[in-house]
Amino acid sequence: MKKQGLSKIFADSFKEYKLGFWDYAKIIFLLSFVPAIIFAFVNIVAQNQYPTVFTEFNESSGITFEESFSGYFQPGAINFTVALIVLAILGLILSIILFATLTYKSLNPKKKSKESLKNGMKYAGAYFWMLVLQFLVLGLFAIGAFSFFGYLSSLLANPAINATSIIFLILFLIISIVSLIFGAAATIYWMFNNYFLIDKNTGILKSFSESYRLVKKRWWLTLSYFLLFVGIIIVFFIIFMIPTFIIGVLTALPDALGAQITMTLSLIFAFIEEVLSYVANLFIMPAGYIFFKNLYVEYKKTKPKK
Repeated sequence: MKKQGLSKIFADSFKEYKLGFWDYAKIIFLLSFVPAIIFAFVNIVAQNQYPTVFTEFNESSGITFEESFSGYFQPGAINFTVALIVLAILGLILSIILFATLTYKSLNPKKKSKESLKNGMKYAGAYFWMLVLQFLVLGLFAIGAFSFFGYLSSLLANPAINATSIIFLILFLIISIVSLIFGAAATIYWMFNNYFLIDKNTGILKSFSESYRLVKKRWWLTLSYFLLFVGIIIVFFIIFMIPTFIIGVLTALPDALGAQITMTLSLIFAFIEEVLSYVANLFIMPAGYIFFKNLYVEYKKTKPKK
């Protein structure tokens, strides 16, 4: 079969996206939007009812560490804390189901949302702990990569430079560089493991090795495709999330003026933000899974250049 160019991959991806738009809309609504709304609402109610616990304590808020810590022992606050922890765990589970479902749907564009969800749950259940480990490993790479910038910004905000701060700065720099290198390599080499896992039912460990084999001699090409796609998504996301930024400013304005925003208004703002996020994800999530699925299919059909 004739090798596809990048433009052909984009064209095929767009066709598949249009074909499965409403199925993707249902899947993302159920597994992403609804849980996000519930978590946001519970969090806002908790902040309103127990501000000394669920509001960050600092000098501007007037809430001390002692007040915040003692607040955790209030019966109602404990209930909210447990609820938020449970929702966070459920969020992780649903994220893995969403990951498996979108992968299955991209590999089977003609399948409907119900069947895609059923198979996504099957694969998520079969490989749950290994997928959690994969998420955690990539998450640690990301945390390590950005830890340097976080420490540097805090150091610049409080520029009391001494020998200890310099040592920590160098340490964070080394950790960040190592994490960035290994994280970038792992992200690219493992980019197709979810497709092998669900398309070929290889098992989680073999899916990593198969993805590595597929990318091995075209790492830079894969990286360039990845950066191109991420660049497009970033531009789209920045433009699309301008309303969210405006809402964030409006939400923070009362605090800056020494006033307090009502819980009802906070809930309305949170709902609007989640709706905007859902619409953005409705493009970003399917587009990513479909594009890299088509790249995976193309790589399997062609041999890398020597």
